[in-house]
This record gives sequence, structure tokens and C-alpha cells, in this order.
Amino acid sequence: MVEEHRNKRGDLVCAKSAKQRCFMNLRFSMHDEEQTWHLAHKSILKHSYHMPEEENSKLHNKNDLNDGQLAILNILYGSGVPPSFIAKAMTEFFQSITGKKGQFVTDIINNIWKQEKVVMDALEGIQSTNMNQARRTLAMLDG
Repeated sequence: MVEEHRNKRGDLVCAKSAKQRCFMNLRFSMHDEEQTWHLAHKSILKHSYHMPEEENSKLHNKNDLNDGQLAILNILYGSGVPPSFIAKAMTEFFQSITGKKGQFVTDIINNIWKQEKVVMDALEGIQSTNMNQARRTLAMLDG
């Protein structure tokens, strides 16, 4: 038996009643000469009902991490640990500490590292004797 993926963002089930039915219907037609697609006049764009989002499908980001957790993430990434392992470890660690549902994904881990790298590179360029440069760099990072 294959286990169902629990972190899906929606559910593919029929509406339980007419109140929950969404009548959105997109119809396209192709222009023969230009070979381009166009939205047909009979399309219904009104979206009337949304399935509830699964609790585990929430994606965590940098704002969910405290300074210590961010430092651990940077050490792991800088040590060459694959982002997929970091994402899994950070998800489990974050849930055990905070009790909040959700997950970190590889793309978010990569983005956090890139943001941290930009900050670290900017701070490395500051010379200890040049306070104006330090102020400008800090203003750039805050802004």
C-alpha cells in the first residue's frame, strides 16, 4: 500500500453540497492564423469556494527561525550538507521545539543561505577603521 503524501496543499474531492461547488470554468480557443491561445467568452472566472489548506502544507521561512536556528542552518549549509537534508532536519527540529505544523523545503533553505551570504559578504568588506563604510553597509542591509 502506498502512503498518501500528507503535505499536499489541496484536496481533489467533489463538493459535498451545492454551497461548496466552485463554478469556475476556463475555456480557451486558438486563433488559427496567429496560432495563439485566447480566453473564450464562455469562461467563468468567479472562484466561489476554496478547499481548506492542510495544516502540514504551510511553508516555513526565515522569519520563523530565531538567531540560534539560523546559525545552525548556516553551519550545516556551509559544511556542505545537502539542502534536502537540512530542510528535513529543520522541519523536524522546528516542529519538536515550537509544536507548529508545516515544513521547510529545499528552495527556501537555498534562499535563506543566499540572503545570509549576501549579508556576510557585505560585512566582510568593512574595514575596522572606516566607520562611515560600516554605517553605509549597515544602512544598506537594513534598507
